[in-house]
Amino acid sequence: MMQLYDHIEQLPQKKRVVVLGNFDGIHLGHRELLKKACAIAASKNLPLTVFTFFPQAQEIFDKNFAYLASQEEKCAIFAAFGVDEVLSVPFDEAIAKVTPVDFAFRILASELNAAEVVVGFNYTFGYRGAGKAHELKTWLADKDITVHIVPQYEVDGEIVSSSVIRTLLRAGEIEKANRLLGRAYDLAGEVVKGRQVGRTIGIPTANIAAETKILLPKRGVYAAKAYLGERVFLGVLNIGKRPTVHNGNDTTVEVHLLDFNEDIYGEILRVEFYSYLRGETRFNSLDELKAEIERNMSSTRAMLG
Repeated sequence: MMQLYDHIEQLPQKKRVVVLGNFDGIHLGHRELLKKACAIAASKNLPLTVFTFFPQAQEIFDKNFAYLASQEEKCAIFAAFGVDEVLSVPFDEAIAKVTPVDFAFRILASELNAAEVVVGFNYTFGYRGAGKAHELKTWLADKDITVHIVPQYEVDGEIVSSSVIRTLLRAGEIEKANRLLGRAYDLAGEVVKGRQVGRTIGIPTANIAAETKILLPKRGVYAAKAYLGERVFLGVLNIGKRPTVHNGNDTTVEVHLLDFNEDIYGEILRVEFYSYLRGETRFNSLDELKAEIERNMSSTRAMLG
């Protein structure tokens, strides 16, 4: 079973293969890192350790920063790859002041007892990210530690990165974002009570209290799939301020599950985004809104059914 740690001192003292990165979203580039690290660990008969930071440095320095995946989702993917240990250290002032040389020799070589290290081509480390992957490779060679630098990963000529995926999601380009992720972008949260306007027009919706630090894609309506325990449903998902029925400023995430009408308040619902159907629109009446949602339902069935 994969072990989770949040302080270096908790790690057992033994040689290990260490893979480094933020792994935000665990996109296709991250998966190349993990596949490389898994292969090395297996060939050397050593445990594989993911060394990352949470919260990430970006969250500390940017109050608007939002993640592409929850910690739980990341750990589930790590476990599926066969990772043995996840060391997720809080990024704080002390960590921020660690020099690149200190990070390489004290933390990686000594405290983590790394036998081999795997990083991405653009990996940076130490104070203000001054350390670069090629420097890490040179320095640790003096300790007989091999550093493997995984080259950039491209899809359709586009370098796969978390920042590119964020830009795509905020633009509503969900299909392209999904291609770079290697999976459907998703959100999860508890189903909470809303204004229940959907019930009055025969189209009830489940309001999801999504994690506040997870990125919400562009406001509008999406073709989606929803997962309730082991059950899967098609859904029409809306992110927005519901201008037809509400004048507030709160952004909500709500989904109408096709062919479903049960009370699921308090349950956890996970939704996957597949296609951006339309932007947020203020309709003149609830009848117009209902007719448009029915068209969105038909589009979703045709696309995902």
